[in-house]
Amino acid sequence: MSRCRRTALMGLDGSGKSANIQKLKADRTFSSWRFVWVRWEPKLLGPAYRIFKRKEEKAAGGGNPQEDLSIQYRKKKGIKKKLFRFALIRGIWMGLALTDYLCQFYAKTFFSLIKGENMVFDRYYPDLFIDQGINFSYTPEKICREIRRFQGLFPSLNRIIYIRVRPEVCFQRKNDIPDREYLEKRFAVYERLKEEDGWVSVDGEAPLASVYGEVKKQVLGM
Repeated sequence: MSRCRRTALMGLDGSGKSANIQKLKADRTFSSWRFVWVRWEPKLLGPAYRIFKRKEEKAAGGGNPQEDLSIQYRKKKGIKKKLFRFALIRGIWMGLALTDYLCQFYAKTFFSLIKGENMVFDRYYPDLFIDQGINFSYTPEKICREIRRFQGLFPSLNRIIYIRVRPEVCFQRKNDIPDREYLEKRFAVYERLKEEDGWVSVDGEAPLASVYGEVKKQVLGM
């Protein structure tokens, strides 16, 4: 391969990203590739998230785990709706989140980028803007505009592979997803990015072997 390849796998929770990443890692074809998980982990905003977490725990009913997660999600959603109705707070929050993410992202990837290594990202920076855009009650159109506005801060990719699985299927696959609405809002943004930004879509509802075969082909640029 004459030049480095950089690819990201995107998709809803339960779409099979982790399963396909594990298969890529175990495949000898990718023995020299670098695999990096790059979802945002709150550091600068860690204290705020700990407050949300305490309120979530108080909201838990102690019954069905998924029902408890749903109760916690709705409680946190209500708090965020009140907090983020102010543009100033949204701006400060997003500024801190983006600064935090940039530091984490380049701490993990800087030397690999400099060395020109082939890389596969588990998620990518659009997820930061999708998560926060949903917190801010932005429309999918506005979230997509924000993603494109800041794309120059990040390295370009050969392609983004979108493992497409419907929200209702993901919700059935995993018992730690707080609410189906959460998936549906993310799905709407992914669908728009797939159409407008040329993401490569792979049917994640097919058998895993078939999905992996297509993912592998797309990562290799075939």
